[in-house]
Amino acid sequence: NFKADPQVVLAAVKQDEKALQYASSELTDNREVVMAAVLHKGSALCHASPQLRADSEIVMAAVRQDGLALAHAAQELREEEALVLLAVKQNGSALAFAGALLQGNSRIALAAVAQRGISLKHAAKELQADRNIVLVSVRQKGVALQHAAAELRADPEVVLAAVQQHYEAFQYAAAALKADRNFVLSVVERAGRALQFATKELQADRELVLKAVTQAGSVLRYAVKELQRDKEIVLRAVAENGEALQYARELKKDKDVVLRAVQQQGLALRHAGPELQADREVVRAAVRQHGRAFQFASSEFQSCRDFCLELSHHDVQRKHEDLSDEELRAAVLEDRPKKRARDADSEQEGVQTDGRAVRPKETL
Repeated sequence: NFKADPQVVLAAVKQDEKALQYASSELTDNREVVMAAVLHKGSALCHASPQLRADSEIVMAAVRQDGLALAHAAQELREEEALVLLAVKQNGSALAFAGALLQGNSRIALAAVAQRGISLKHAAKELQADRNIVLVSVRQKGVALQHAAAELRADPEVVLAAVQQHYEAFQYAAAALKADRNFVLSVVERAGRALQFATKELQADRELVLKAVTQAGSVLRYAVKELQRDKEIVLRAVAENGEALQYARELKKDKDVVLRAVQQQGLALRHAGPELQADREVVRAAVRQHGRAFQFASSEFQSCRDFCLELSHHDVQRKHEDLSDEELRAAVLEDRPKKRARDADSEQEGVQTDGRAVRPKETL
């Protein structure tokens, strides 16, 4: 019976800690076997016998490797300050498994939020009102602001620190701050996208919107319709992010605006008015920035052999001359310098290299 063979199980857990769950009850209570398993993966503690989950040396080894192993420790060990401190330093979220008294221990809570800001939600209520602990927390994870006490969500310094870490933290700020024009101005200068969480009145404030789109062009989508028709604002937005053209309303037909957009992101050509998708200068600028923008040019341009040859990169024009019309069109789509391709493919909000819309990625 291999499950009861100490040498076999010991060799197995040294390779894969999950093997411990298949060991006999005698071996899950074997100190040498369990120690080998938790040293490999702290979470293996969950397969240890109740006696060994109450063994401070075993548990210490487990949380040193994975702080969340504290969840499987005996209750009395979750009340030991030194052990819990070790666990939260490895993973702040281990605070969730600490004893109630230690969740109210400022030293432990501070260590937890410094490692993982969002663990503020597991701290005692009085510590969620501790300004120093909350500041450390939101500087590590801005959206931890949601777990701060109400008075700290109304504290300008705390909120600004949170927003600087992540713009979405602004949604958890006190309503008074979201309506404070001077404060919102300081916020959007640092994190333009935070404008979406300001009051509707401030989303109609021209100066605020101009500051916001300069920092993050995509925030144009949250401006009032009147400002989405403001040429200066739209030019500033598409210069920062060409994809903001999709929110430009009638200005999608404005050549200055569209040209600026496609120079920043060629694929923004898909948002241009039909007449500008048939404009030689605009299409040339778009394809120069991103070869695949050619798929959004007018059908007349896509079927024009001379124009396709004109768009081909100079050092490969000669080899393209012998291609069929369809092959030539495909070559234009693919033909772009490597550096430009990397730049276009890297973190352009709302677009993939094949032109399909995607949701922006945002890590909370």
